[in-house]
Amino acid sequence: MQKVEDQVGTVQNTIEKLNVRTRAINRALKNVSSVDNGAPVSNLIGFDDVPGVAPLLAASGEED
Repeated sequence: MQKVEDQVGTVQNTIEKLNVRTRAINRALKNVSSVDNGAPVSNLIGFDDVPGVAPLLAASGEED
């Protein structure tokens, strides 16, 4: 039972860290008004290309 409790604690810590990073990303994205048409596409982040990131960002809602 102790091992399960430890694993649950690890999962909770990981989720909290993810929430912190998601809020930071969302704050940074609020400051982006447009993309420079001259900027190379390789400089843009493709969240759809990173498995699991887009659903997590969408699920985060409008948090600050």
